[in-house]
Amino acid sequence: MKTDRYILPVILVVLLAVVSCDDYLDQTEYADVSDVNIFSSYDLFTGYIDQCYTLFHDYSSEKKVLTVNWGDHMIANKNFASNHEVHIGDYWALLDRNIYSAFINAEPNNITGQKTTGIWEDSWYGIRVANQSIAHMDDLVNATEEEKKYIEGQAYFFRGYFHFEIIKFFGGMPYIDFVISADEKIEYPRESYHENTDKIIADFLKAAELLPVDWDGPGLEGPNTGRATKGAALAFAAKAALYAGSPLMNGVSTGSYTYNQDYMQQAAEYAWDVIEIANSGTYELIPFSRYRDMFGTIEDKKPFTLETIFLKVPTWQGTTKLFGDHGRKFSPSYITPAYKIGGVDPKITPTQNIIDLFETINGIPIDKDPAYDPMNPWENRDPRFRQNILVDGDLWVKTEPDAYCRLFVGGATKTIDALRTSYLVKKYWPLGANEIDNELDNFTYVCPNMRLAEIYLIYAEAVNEAYGYTGTVSGSSLTAIEAVNTVRARPDLDMPPVDTRVGSDEDMREIIWNERAVELCFENQRWFDLRRWYVAHLPEYRELYDLVFDEGHTYFNRVLIETIAFEEKHYWVPIPREDTYLYKDFFQNPGW
Repeated sequence: MKTDRYILPVILVVLLAVVSCDDYLDQTEYADVSDVNIFSSYDLFTGYIDQCYTLFHDYSSEKKVLTVNWGDHMIANKNFASNHEVHIGDYWALLDRNIYSAFINAEPNNITGQKTTGIWEDSWYGIRVANQSIAHMDDLVNATEEEKKYIEGQAYFFRGYFHFEIIKFFGGMPYIDFVISADEKIEYPRESYHENTDKIIADFLKAAELLPVDWDGPGLEGPNTGRATKGAALAFAAKAALYAGSPLMNGVSTGSYTYNQDYMQQAAEYAWDVIEIANSGTYELIPFSRYRDMFGTIEDKKPFTLETIFLKVPTWQGTTKLFGDHGRKFSPSYITPAYKIGGVDPKITPTQNIIDLFETINGIPIDKDPAYDPMNPWENRDPRFRQNILVDGDLWVKTEPDAYCRLFVGGATKTIDALRTSYLVKKYWPLGANEIDNELDNFTYVCPNMRLAEIYLIYAEAVNEAYGYTGTVSGSSLTAIEAVNTVRARPDLDMPPVDTRVGSDEDMREIIWNERAVELCFENQRWFDLRRWYVAHLPEYRELYDLVFDEGHTYFNRVLIETIAFEEKHYWVPIPREDTYLYKDFFQNPGW
């Protein structure tokens, strides 16, 4: 099955367009059957709703990389305009030139050639499919009660997820929880972020009631691996509540740019529900020795582990659905190793800002640990540093002994590839996945949309803000400190606990923010975090640094290379102009 796209103003595509199921199922084997026939059979209904899985976005896989480099942790080459323009604050240039990264026109899928249309259009489209599915549940007669529950649960999950996907970029929207009829006058006002969130959470909780903990029984592999589950629904309910309770979202809804206690309590509760599911054996923090198995492999297997709660999995070959294909061949966008070490034209590199956030092996920030050696800056650091980032002198090619990263001033890796900083992303790249070793044929990669470590950090942040760093959510004995320590104590990692560094909720907040930056680096979290914390406009998060040094490492100088242009208006992405002309109450975001 592949979906038909409407070449119309984007919001019109989904809010206003009324099309039959035949239009959705463009020239598939189901194209000549009636609505009632499509929705009467479990298999056909599943085929219809499955198209929503193709509408999910793994931002790290978009050809024009999205939020991976938005924020202080990465920087794009100046000639990579579609990303550099974000840092100079020119969001309209992206929109007007119709390359608004994954927002409006994403690139075709590398394997299938199927074109996706971006977060804005894809999400509205998915909402309509979800609403159609819910409206037609009574037509599903050729199915067991369990099968009916699973169809309905996925529909509620999709409706909540796609609304959340929209509002975290664009702010509060009309919440479309019904099928719009052809003769209906479209004048639905934009709701507040909190009003949207309440409905999103309700949809996720409804989905959690209907969906299974595991579709195929215990274990990773099965024909339904990757479908929405009870744990995924609760996890995104927790994330939606966390966002709504954060200073930015609370500010736009209430005028108070502080944490909202009620939403933090909800986030803690739902995150604890997921942790309890994990404690039953469904999920686990995988050993650090297998940490990068969650992101990429050259062993021709799926980068799907017991830590994975949800990720974008299905791909399409023509009209054949490959639901079990959990990764993508070829390079993850432009976050690649450099040409000199077998990569393909890297465009985006880590900044010194993110490097500085990795603590010493003693579990202490580098500016507070006397043992930190600024003349040997990459040694004796949190092990996650070297698992995620390549530094000068690293060897990342098996078959060419001198193919080291040469990232010093004048070094070949840095100069030939015109890198703006002295680091490269390692997270998605197993050793051998390069054009020199020629092991790309079996290379697959993916960035999880949700994994268990994030749930522990959601729980920690929510509990700290709602109950204090020594408090717990009702029914749990896990404190915010213990939740962070759980992530740091994953098997084989064993970073020291944070207990001795905490004397207040503010201390704990700083630790949690840092832990998110380190544990979830390059997983499309940082830009959202800086925004929702309402700190992205502050100088310390706008100034981007590199570390420059000579080949002999006789000096290391921290150098300012760019200052992000970030005003109040940049907290929200502008809505496509043509869509704001549709009716008065569908207004543009402030400043745009």
